[in-house]
Amino acid sequence: MSKDHLGRAISDLYERLAAGALRRDDVVTSVRLGNATPRRFIRHFARSKAVYEDDARILSPFRRKMGAILDIGAHWGYMALSFRHAGTDCAIVSFEPIAAHHACLDELRRIDGNFDFSKEGLGEHEQRVTLYGPVVNGKAIMGLNSVGGRIFDEHHRDHLLSLVGGEIPAAQSYDFKLLATPLVTRPLDRVLAARRLLVLPPFRADTKRIAAMKLDVEGHEPHVLRGAEATLRRDRPFIMIESGNRNPAVRAILEGHGYVYAERAGARLVETTAFTHAANGFWLHVERRGEYQQLGLL
Repeated sequence: MSKDHLGRAISDLYERLAAGALRRDDVVTSVRLGNATPRRFIRHFARSKAVYEDDARILSPFRRKMGAILDIGAHWGYMALSFRHAGTDCAIVSFEPIAAHHACLDELRRIDGNFDFSKEGLGEHEQRVTLYGPVVNGKAIMGLNSVGGRIFDEHHRDHLLSLVGGEIPAAQSYDFKLLATPLVTRPLDRVLAARRLLVLPPFRADTKRIAAMKLDVEGHEPHVLRGAEATLRRDRPFIMIESGNRNPAVRAILEGHGYVYAERAGARLVETTAFTHAANGFWLHVERRGEYQQLGLL
């Protein structure tokens, strides 16, 4: 199968998934996790003092007294550690249900005494879902997983094809399947309450108040936000979110809670109603504008 044929195979499988017509041979339940992240990844990144994405620098003035930062969709912890390297001393709690990244996050917990992580998946309700991820020639391509496959479209296909020759080794032929991982999602509000009330073991990091949330969950963002409505009402946290204001459901939820949208311009934010083309965007509650102005963000 050539690269062109791989693209056709991806499109065909995505169409079957969308139609609820997956074949038995479309799906695997275990693969070699060639991109599972070993502990040395986070040790090396910690020594580097690097910031993975400049967008992380926006949270640099956030101080511990403001509350915790929630890193939702943590992958192997590079953004959580980027927030720390950028200068925040807030407690940070990461959420990442994919087991391949847990060793790395556990190592970050060992390094940073004000960091903790949860293996729980977040969503609108407590329910069983399936996390799908692309598998090429028996190797899982990490970081492109999606609950229910809801982001799998031609853009996702083209991004996968762009990885051929890099993360996807060039080959004479290609086999494409989906890795299906069953998950139970729970509302963030319920998870935080259970930890605070000691129904579940408490986080080592203090989550009594939430200062900010970063969401990168591959199209699952509206479901996470609906499961966090009590937190949005109570704490009105600052929100950094993948795809910015392009998702209509995200816009409706956050505008309904009194949020306005802003884009990063250097080290500051500029409010806008225009649709963004940036990878990430920022939402802030109108009643906290003054606070963010004092921090130098606006």
